[in-house]
Amino acid sequence: MLNLKINQKLNVNSIPGLKFISKEINKRRQKSYSDKELKQFYESQKLTIESINEVASLLRPGVSEFDAAKMLDSLLQKKGVKHFLHYSFAWFAERSSFNKMSSYDDTLPRRDIFLEEEDCFILDAAPYVNGVPSDVGLGFCPSKSKAYNKLDNQLNELEELIPDLFNGELNAQEIYSQISQEIKKRHLKNVHELYPFGVLAHRLHPSKLSNLPSFMKPFSWQAYADIFSRGFLEETIRGENINSLDGVWAIEPHISDGINGTKFEKILVVREGKVFWLDEYFSTKGSRR
Repeated sequence: MLNLKINQKLNVNSIPGLKFISKEINKRRQKSYSDKELKQFYESQKLTIESINEVASLLRPGVSEFDAAKMLDSLLQKKGVKHFLHYSFAWFAERSSFNKMSSYDDTLPRRDIFLEEEDCFILDAAPYVNGVPSDVGLGFCPSKSKAYNKLDNQLNELEELIPDLFNGELNAQEIYSQISQEIKKRHLKNVHELYPFGVLAHRLHPSKLSNLPSFMKPFSWQAYADIFSRGFLEETIRGENINSLDGVWAIEPHISDGINGTKFEKILVVREGKVFWLDEYFSTKGSRR
């Protein structure tokens, strides 16, 4: 997978019966989470956001992407995390826009890319906290340049828009298309289209497998086992329709002005006709920072 070219999309729809099998598995394994269970997702996300912000505040010019990602993993482990849905990513400067990346191997944190004064950067982590995953990505820019501030404001606009899209009559394919149009309307680059399968969002589930040792990086074997066991195609929003929008979603719009890139990734809950950001549901602050 990591050697796959970024613009080379796997045509999974060409695999006979995969769509049907994926839908049937997902129908049987779909689950609606109670408030008590959602609180566990909230605590997992809260710890991850706090850790990302803490590491971001410590980064100084000269630190490498590899060391920044390692700092984040180490901090999470100090806070009790033992296993990861995926280990941490760090992207500095133009790499926050995926510029000059040709394969998914290029997205791994590099030892030879160093943070420079006024660079924007993204940190992304996905730990299991007591068996419950969160997946959080946040963009930062110490200089708070006008260009970055404008980009960040545009990202805030998307964040405000997303719940309404899920709360209407649009299906998954139409939501994906609408968000892409909103990004392009702002004359921005849609970076998440370059993610594997162009994924904008993926469902999260607690995992009993999270207590077992993980030997794969950056994505743990638990991540692959969980998403495939629940109907892989139905567990992502990637530009095609799916059976149901219900679930606990890690939404990750990633945008760029061509140089600076930024993103947010946090949990959106779609449950019984209601749509809400998880942090706003449990906190009056309702802030992603």
